[in-house]
Amino acid sequence: MARLVNTGRKPLAESLGLLLPGELACECEMWALVTKLSRLPYHERAAGLDPFRAKPPASSPMPAGNTGASQNAT
Repeated sequence: MARLVNTGRKPLAESLGLLLPGELACECEMWALVTKLSRLPYHERAAGLDPFRAKPPASSPMPAGNTGASQNAT
């Protein structure tokens, strides 16, 4: 069972727009934040995932209507 989980970590992280960190402790922290956000989707804890977020390619245009502002901005 562990092998199946291990092969799915990278594709799952990529599908969430995240990069796998090089250290296991950091990866554990990232997955803990992801699971918490699945229970509290619009929580300020979302900023905790910023260090793990993939950077969009420089040539990638922003989707129409997206100003780049956070949906959680107050």
